Amino acid sequence: MLSGFGLGGLIYTRSVKWLVRRLGKIGLMGVGGRLMCISFLAIALFQNWILFIPLNILMGLGFYMMHSTLQTQATELTGQTHLKYENPLIAKVWAFYNLGYFSIKILIQQGFQKWRAFDPVLFFAALENQNLDVVKTLRKKPQPLNLSPFPLPLTNPAFS
Repeated sequence: MLSGFGLGGLIYTRSVKWLVRRLGKIGLMGVGGRLMCISFLAIALFQNWILFIPLNILMGLGFYMMHSTLQTQATELTGQTHLKYENPLIAKVWAFYNLGYFSIKILIQQGFQKWRAFDPVLFFAALENQNLDVVKTLRKKPQPLNLSPFPLPLTNPAFS
């Protein structure tokens, strides 16, 4: 999956000059969003692994079309704020803050997920939930398996 997504990124890097000249910033956002939307819907509807490969490449292309436009807008907007990044250390601290924020956020979310047991298997396998009737069900006694090619009923008086 990641290689298909990456191939979409490589296609974008090879064709970025032509795409920007042809579509512009707004067109890149619109076409990229449409490519991603179509890819997600087609993957969900068709569920075919052969179609998944080109759809994943299109999804990567659309993602990089949107991402590069948003990233360009973000760097253009930072020059207009009160922090003019004349000192490269400020830009590095800003990038570190963003990366650190997202990594800490993911760690906190994972901690909450383990605490609340979002996975149904983990929920029903937990010690405090083993007395629920959903987990403990009465099973029928297994019937003996008859492997003969012509099984006969056991209660027929003609064959006894």
